[in-house]
Amino acid sequence: MTTKFSHVVATRPRPVRTPAPLVRTPISRAIPGREAEMIPNHAGNPTFEVTPWVALERFLILGTEGSTYYGSEGAHTIKMFDNLMTCIGEDARRVVDMIVDVSHNGRAAKNDQALFALAAVMKLAVKEEDRYYARLAVNAVARIGTHILHLAEFVDQLGGWGTGTRKAFKNWFLERKADQIAFQAIKYGQRDGWSMRDLLRKSHPWGTVEQNATFDVIANPEVELKLGGKYPMIMWAAQQVKGDSMTLDAKIAMIKGYDLPREVLPTEMLNDTRVWDALLPGMKPEALMRNLGKLTSIGMLQPLSDNAKFVQGVLTNVDEIRTARLHPLKVLLALTTYRAGHGVLGKLTWHPTPSIVDALEKCFELSFNFLEPSGKNVFIAVDVSASMRWPQHKIAGTHLLSADAAACMAMVTAKAEENFLITAFTGNLTPVDIRKSDSFSTAIEKFRRVTVGGTNISLPMLYATETKLPIDIFQIYTDNDTTMGKMHPSQALQQYRREMGRPKAKLAVVATIASQVSVADPKDPNMMDFAGFDASAPQAMASFARM
Repeated sequence: MTTKFSHVVATRPRPVRTPAPLVRTPISRAIPGREAEMIPNHAGNPTFEVTPWVALERFLILGTEGSTYYGSEGAHTIKMFDNLMTCIGEDARRVVDMIVDVSHNGRAAKNDQALFALAAVMKLAVKEEDRYYARLAVNAVARIGTHILHLAEFVDQLGGWGTGTRKAFKNWFLERKADQIAFQAIKYGQRDGWSMRDLLRKSHPWGTVEQNATFDVIANPEVELKLGGKYPMIMWAAQQVKGDSMTLDAKIAMIKGYDLPREVLPTEMLNDTRVWDALLPGMKPEALMRNLGKLTSIGMLQPLSDNAKFVQGVLTNVDEIRTARLHPLKVLLALTTYRAGHGVLGKLTWHPTPSIVDALEKCFELSFNFLEPSGKNVFIAVDVSASMRWPQHKIAGTHLLSADAAACMAMVTAKAEENFLITAFTGNLTPVDIRKSDSFSTAIEKFRRVTVGGTNISLPMLYATETKLPIDIFQIYTDNDTTMGKMHPSQALQQYRREMGRPKAKLAVVATIASQVSVADPKDPNMMDFAGFDASAPQAMASFARM
């Protein structure tokens, strides 16, 4: 167990015990006098209800994909939709501002929740001025072709295509240069049954000569593309590499000359290393991560090779990572998949290159917003109960278990802080021997050794009280589905504060699912909720600790 508390504990005077007993309420009962503020968690036990705005933030960051341990995905999604509508009714513009913040700053692993919520405001807000405000945010939230196609489907589901909606989509096209539009069209093809052709026919944009020529080609694929036309030549080049009239060398020259994306190439071309040599210089971090297995399987990433060094450089480049809005969960997904040597689907296998694994480890750490250590004594506790390890309880539509992702987030804090202690808890609490030098993969393995059980979220505070640890902030990663305990976690913190003489000891609860409950007392300013797997969460918690 890594800690620098021992010298502090040894010299600290014994706290003066307060004779007046604190209220202790079994987890199966509501706290006396607080009944109106508590609702059942997924396990059926009374838990504090968070504000609709906290629940909305959780939804935007975490989504609802995959059912919870105790309830279905459908029921979970309905609750989050009802909550979204509550927030829209209360302050639609605030909803839009939150959507833009989460999406633009790359706080969520997936943009789908933000796009859905934006479509809801565009179509369901009562006031036209609020719907208009949402339409103005389309470009900030739908930044690439796949985003605008997803948004089209959500809009279609929630109310259809009025004049204002058509104009918002028209402006999306007009605010992009002809070559940008062409690139998006050839790269993303179709999503959710929608294509760029469909959107053009819905919105009827009319712009510059170059834009209009590009629109015409996209909307009318039967138009013959000829070299020298007034549309971007990338569309002509994409057509050529798909045909049979050119040699492979000529197609490779096309890839280099027109910066063609991998998505336009026929599958059989992707088994040739020369093709990847042409693609690699233009690939961004996320695209590289998606193709690491393929690149390794065909011998492109041999140890000490120039290609391996290039990939390492891209994956550890801070500017590239931040420009790409690379979310930590995407990196963690790439890391766990690549290290395993095989994909979740398909038959592709590879032998991981150690330096690439190391680069992904570094990339994960860098993908969080710059983390300045709090300088406080931090007690990190990760819920590894059955609900956190349930195979269907995945994070943001990935194959990552909540407990594994939480373990990695805990490691981010551990690598930044000097004074920390890490434990895992279920119905029991287990110190975990985590060291700063540990890799994230090693951290996952260490947490997986802890035996699965029920959920007693009071245990970190009770342990710190029993062992007389001088804690400034408890950081607890959990789904808030506490199932056992002789007192509520908020009561355990109050007991710790009193017995240790630390009245401002803080509690940060990091939610791993989008729900409407929390073990944190909303009336206590030193208890705060955070959305799990938010790229900004570790820094936000450090700031909270310093307050």
